Amino acid sequence: FRFVAMPASALLVVGVCVSALTGMTALVSLAITEPMNFFEASHVLGLFSASNLAFLCSSLLLLVRLLREPAGAAGISLYGARASLLAAVLRAAFSLSGGAFSRTAFSHAEAVISVLGLAMLTLILEPGIAKAFPQLGQAGAAAESFPMGKLMVGVVVATLIGSYLQRESGDDVKRWMMLNLAIYVQAASMLPQRELLLRTKRIPAITSHAFALLALGGLLRLMMWLVLLCEAERHLFIMLGDFIHVGLLGDFVLLYTRALRERGIGGLLDGDDLELYAASHV
Repeated sequence: FRFVAMPASALLVVGVCVSALTGMTALVSLAITEPMNFFEASHVLGLFSASNLAFLCSSLLLLVRLLREPAGAAGISLYGARASLLAAVLRAAFSLSGGAFSRTAFSHAEAVISVLGLAMLTLILEPGIAKAFPQLGQAGAAAESFPMGKLMVGVVVATLIGSYLQRESGDDVKRWMMLNLAIYVQAASMLPQRELLLRTKRIPAITSHAFALLALGGLLRLMMWLVLLCEAERHLFIMLGDFIHVGLLGDFVLLYTRALRERGIGGLLDGDDLELYAASHV
């Protein structure tokens, strides 16, 4: 199973993150059985929009690097970009199809810009586009052998089963299923990206900043789930997808914070590549 072909230390980080977050969710759920009536829908919407904005900024950083440098695709997975684009489309469909998440112009704009930004990023990474339009000066993404098709089939099947077991009530069943799939596809996008990083062994600083923004988006999403738990709203299967996503980002965050501590903000902003040799668990 190449999906989980990670070093033991990486699996440990992912497992600890997912287990800790699941355990804390269970404890909060046991402690809070009635809504606290402390938070409002606007708080949930704000955190959801902020997390999506962090994901958007991450994609835009990668896009800027691609447009600035012909070799900017180094360290960026085409499979990961395709999956992120699919997740953005599903997330936009969820946000724009009704409910509290479709009430603000900001959420509308973020959903549309996220899809457009990731679509542009994915197109530039496509080797076929690079060959068809050499005037763009892009080499396209490196060839990958990750079994992404099998992984996506597994994600879809697991999401359908999980959505059935979750049994979201009312007319929002299809909308919640789209969010389910969006979150698990987003988590799945990290696996080919991780494998490429293992092969590349170094990434441009701006790419590392983009991945740090992904982690920030995951943190904001966790805060949103905490707010919902405080109001006795539980969407456990959807939450688990975000827990897995955060876990997959966890050991990269350890590397990033270590580099930040050793080199300082200035060292990471000077444009030098971030070496991954010393962190074989990434």
